[in-house]
Amino acid sequence: MAPLLPKTLAICAFAFGSVLSFSVEVSAACANLRDGNTFTVTRNQPFLQTTSTVQADGSVLEHRSQTRNGKTEKITTTYWNGVAAMDRKSSSSHIQMKADKNLRSADLTKPSKTYSAPIELFINGKKIDQGTFTIKTVQKTNLSIGGCTYPVMVVRTSLLREKGAPIYEEALLSLDAGILLGNVAMTDDWSPKHGVFFDKVEAQ
Repeated sequence: MAPLLPKTLAICAFAFGSVLSFSVEVSAACANLRDGNTFTVTRNQPFLQTTSTVQADGSVLEHRSQTRNGKTEKITTTYWNGVAAMDRKSSSSHIQMKADKNLRSADLTKPSKTYSAPIELFINGKKIDQGTFTIKTVQKTNLSIGGCTYPVMVVRTSLLREKGAPIYEEALLSLDAGILLGNVAMTDDWSPKHGVFFDKVEAQ
């Protein structure tokens, strides 16, 4: 299955009720993702907002606020390379993925690269599974959000677990900031299931 490029993303966004503009027109209010290390992306409906800070070690600390069924949930996640969720805390659980630190040094700016590492999964400090996490860079493209165009790398991740079902995702990773600008859950043959897209990007 070919990677989700803008035309396919637009169809997927429409199908799942997200508002995503793929106009090439650039607004004067476009965020400069090459400047600074903290950025906020917002989806209007249903409301979801994340503020991501690129830390000195290259990891990304994300604070997420989202509304589901009238309730607001807050989640804090630490990512390696912007795409590998290593530590996720919410009011109900603490999920951790542990892997060799070499995975952190993966270069996601170049297409057609694959990185893989054995991992262990923990919930509230208890090991619940283990497996393999793989990152594959597919190709560079441009993503337009709110009339502003941003260069991204299409990155596929696979989490293969011994006890649980595999998890496949396709991320749109900002080449300027190293943060997620979109994410799609995929089937095992890389067909889209549902996605998260945004209406606005701001530099803090």
